[in-house]
Amino acid sequence: MMKKHKASLILYTIFFTTMLLTACGDNTQKQTPSTVINKQSLKSTEELMRSVTDSSAHWLTTDLLVLPKTNTAIDYQLLSSSKTGMETVALTKMALPSKVEEQSPHLRNFQAFQVNLSRSQAKAWLKQPLFVAGIDAKGEVKKVSTVQTGAVIDALYTEGDNDADEVKDLGATILTNGVSFKLWAPTAQKVELLLFNDDSSGVLTPLKHLHLL
Repeated sequence: MMKKHKASLILYTIFFTTMLLTACGDNTQKQTPSTVINKQSLKSTEELMRSVTDSSAHWLTTDLLVLPKTNTAIDYQLLSSSKTGMETVALTKMALPSKVEEQSPHLRNFQAFQVNLSRSQAKAWLKQPLFVAGIDAKGEVKKVSTVQTGAVIDALYTEGDNDADEVKDLGATILTNGVSFKLWAPTAQKVELLLFNDDSSGVLTPLKHLHLL
């Protein structure tokens, strides 16, 4: 049976939100996100969710996003929705890299777009709800898609030689002087730990001291 936890118990909590990639290209100068989206029509995340037509946007790498091709004259923007407001970055058409066609044949007929964000900006945006909005020449939003982010998360956190997929001790590990609780959750905004007393009553413990690697 687990002993009743005491204040002296040392909890080593390592939250892998940035891993070991902070020095890999984060200083690259990129476009500053703007707020030029039509604010009258899209005021909140809830309104964006009600306008969503599909989940066809695939964010593949820091600077590459793909969408189904269309004959309609529409400009696209990537939107990050947070409590402080809406940030947007214009998406620029580009040729689909041959590597994408080889690795993801189901996307070979998609249109590729350049995402003008740095690695550190992309990591911050991934913590917020993301949308791609298609806007016509009159500034009216014609289409809103949610963004599939699995590929860009892998690109940011697992392509190095010593990052997320090399970590072997995730979870709880008993040490000589305490317990290590290690979590990899790069898009998490908050983490809490639920400890149990001898009587099985739970005590929710906010994690205030996070070691970022």
